Amino acid sequence: MNAAGIKIELKNVRLYILRASLDVVTKILTVLEFDKLQAFVDNIAKSVEGPNDGQFCHNIDKD
Repeated sequence: MNAAGIKIELKNVRLYILRASLDVVTKILTVLEFDKLQAFVDNIAKSVEGPNDGQFCHNIDKD
């Protein structure tokens, strides 16, 4: 499998590289810029590390 790596820093301040299928990442990058993909991955990591059981539909800028 050809792989692509996406860097992510978790709360423990360690840097990790997430391995993903090159085909999948290439397809995603046809519709998103790399910085948007990185922001999405960072958001997933933050959500896993600090889950929010509040309402799903709310304005996150007001938190």
